[in-house]
Amino acid sequence: MVRFGLDLGKISNTLWAARLKKEKKMQIRKNKTLATFIALILMLTLTGTTIISLPVNAATLPPETFAPTYAYITASPDPAGVGQPIYLTMWLIEFDPLSAANEQTVWQGYSVTVTAPNGANETLGSISATAAATASVLYTPTQTGNYTFTFNFPGQLINSTSINPPINTYYEPSSAKATVTVQQQPISIMPETPLPTDYWTRPIYWENQNWYAISGNWFGDINTWDNWQPNSVNQGYNPDTVAPGSAHIMWTNPITFGG
Repeated sequence: MVRFGLDLGKISNTLWAARLKKEKKMQIRKNKTLATFIALILMLTLTGTTIISLPVNAATLPPETFAPTYAYITASPDPAGVGQPIYLTMWLIEFDPLSAANEQTVWQGYSVTVTAPNGANETLGSISATAAATASVLYTPTQTGNYTFTFNFPGQLINSTSINPPINTYYEPSSAKATVTVQQQPISIMPETPLPTDYWTRPIYWENQNWYAISGNWFGDINTWDNWQPNSVNQGYNPDTVAPGSAHIMWTNPITFGG
């Protein structure tokens, strides 16, 4: 007779060994998962740190360079009379490069040294130029003889990284002179062309300065007449000038269908 029996101790040891083996595998998996997670966190941290610490490629100023400037001045009228204002206009050929870049900067420090006939000097300025590098000032002489007007530009350093390419240039000083003879008797001003009393035609000569009162920018693109904007360079309608009341010829050729 064959007898079957169970060795409970042996079975218990076998089950316990299997359980330990299973738990060991699970622990290994947990350790691998944790290690992977930690590695991922470290990688992200290092990546973030790397991104933050990347150098910013900001524009830098180039080495300083030097550029000459060329000054000019005119004085009128010449000759002039004692007590008669003299109109001085000065300018540089060079524009402020930042003015062209719409940064609203202009040349600074324009001045005029006035040398009177008796040798006395006086300075007019400091004067800021316009965006076109020009400036003007009036001077009234008090002596007869030759007056000398010396326009002085002191030089100016222009540097900026906001334009492309960046600029770092020193514009050198320059000067120019004009001479006016002053006499006791004032010079008569040339009379303006009077307004017309009869019909007139276009074009109106630019010398007719007073004609602005009876004429305006009436000729233009008819499609823009209803779209007038103040100071627009393309306006076709002028609301600030009264239409002429005298007989005149506006157009001599048809410009569109209907007249």
